[in-house]
Parts: sequence; C-alpha cells; structure tokens
Amino acid sequence: MNLSWDSWGDGYGASVDIEDGPSSDRSGDVDEQVERKLGDWEAIAPPDSVTPPDVVSFVDGVMHNDARGWLTDEAGDAHPVLAASYAAGVVRCDRRRGVAEVTSALVERALLSALPDATSLGTGPARYVAHRASRDVAEHLDRDLSKLLVALELKASREAGAGASEDELLVVDGRLRERRDLSNTVGYIKTQHSNYLQPAQVRVVTTMPVGHRTPVFAFAGLFSWYLRLPGPAGSPWSGIVRVECSDRVEAADAIHLADLSAVTLPGYASRAYKDPRAPQNLIPIAGLERRLRGLLGDSRLLQRSLRAAVR
Repeated sequence: MNLSWDSWGDGYGASVDIEDGPSSDRSGDVDEQVERKLGDWEAIAPPDSVTPPDVVSFVDGVMHNDARGWLTDEAGDAHPVLAASYAAGVVRCDRRRGVAEVTSALVERALLSALPDATSLGTGPARYVAHRASRDVAEHLDRDLSKLLVALELKASREAGAGASEDELLVVDGRLRERRDLSNTVGYIKTQHSNYLQPAQVRVVTTMPVGHRTPVFAFAGLFSWYLRLPGPAGSPWSGIVRVECSDRVEAADAIHLADLSAVTLPGYASRAYKDPRAPQNLIPIAGLERRLRGLLGDSRLLQRSLRAAVR
C-alpha cells in the first residue's frame, strides 16, 4: 500500500458548538409531567435549602485533524485516510480550597481508514494507532473519530467517578451516553439541536429568568431539564442549556439534581469578553479544553513526523 497526504491540520473540534436554538420539530416520546402537570409548568427557582457542592468535577474532550490523505491498495484504488489526535480529561474544582486542578488528561492518536490491513504509523508519542473505519467515505472517518473521543471521555469520566465522594457532582460536557450508571452525574448540553417540548412548555424555557430551571421531563431513558445561565440579553435561547441525568435514579433524586445544577452551574458561567461561547462554555471546561489542546502537541512537529513516515 502507498500512503500520501494532501491536506494538513484542518482544525480543532469539540463535541458541540453554540446555536440560537433547537429545531421547531418535536423529537420522540416525552413525558413532560414528571415534576409538574402540563398546566402547572412554570420557571422554578431552586429552594434556599439547596446549596452548591464543595467539589464539582467537569469532563470534556478535544480533537484535532492532523492530516488527510489517501491509501492506495495493490489494485490501485485510493481510500481516504485521516490522521488525528484527541484527548479527554477532568478538572476538579474545590470551593473549600479555592482551587481548580486537572486530575486526568488522556491523549491518543488515530489513523482511520476502511482498509482492514492498514497499519499504525509513527513511533513514541507521535504514534498513530490504526483504527478500522465504518465506511470508506471521508465523512465517516470524522464520525468514527468522534466515537473514539466519546470512548476516551467515558474512560476519563469513570476515573473521576471512581475517586469521587458521595457529595461531589460530576458534570459531563455533552450527552451522558454510556455514563448513565455513574452516580451524581449530569450531562451538560450547550447546543440545542432538538426540541423535546410542546409550544407552551417551550415558552417557559425562553422566558425564564437567570438561575431558574424548567420542571423535569423524561425521554429516552433520561430525566432532563433546561436552565438559564447569567449573561447579556439576546435571543430567547441566550444562556439556555439542557441538563440530563439517568432515569435509573428516582424522580425525586432527579429533581434534587435539577435544583443542584441550578444553584451550581451559573457560578461557573463564562463572560463574553473572555469567551465568545459565553455563557454556555463554562469556565472550568474552557480551561480544560486549553490544557488538552496543548497536550495534543505541536501540529508542525506532528506533520513533520507524518511526512517522514511515508518517505
């Protein structure tokens, strides 16, 4: 086989990007009456008895496409290939000590191709491990890379959950996915791709004040709710995030997690003058992303190693 590169470093990626709001179509079967009857839906302020936990850990991941190219097989057919770096980690915020520290940082590199006999490339920290792609199409290489990142985030989440006390909160940037068995864990969704509510309930979301949340609803094996973070007034969906937890907990426990998130997450909201993705891109997550991107390595050195590997 012959390997050749034709483009370099087309940028960093993350699990989500900010949008104005969800599509108008309602997604799937939703139980909107977990906490309140439909006619009683209104914005909820968490009770004064609920206070933020002393320790909150955040999990996130980043990826970088280092090079795209082609693998030519013995028959002369060219197949797309992607060399990429990706990382996942955990930042632990301790309010008692006033410190935030990265407690886990995992870095991997992948060479994605649909060819079954493709081999790994490079050596040492610049080694790209061969992974079989689901289809021989460039877009599927990106999707498969995202799956590898999710798996690495899952590993980081489990490491964080294993060392956490019962009172700590674990916030996963993005959907929970396979992490539904972790206790005191919520998924934090910054981008609202889908609409889960009826029009009357959507109006509760778009009109609720800062620090308030919606009643808890359920769908697809999850409890979920929306809350509004502090930030400048803008579109009806400005500052709106969706939070989810597993339905393996009792409804009362999900409601407590909803209140806990409403008193905790606004305190970590970013500011527009520091982060263009404010307020949804929480300060600890933004800091973790910067740290992980640094750990991915110098793209120029990685490109040099990739060039050398095909000489």
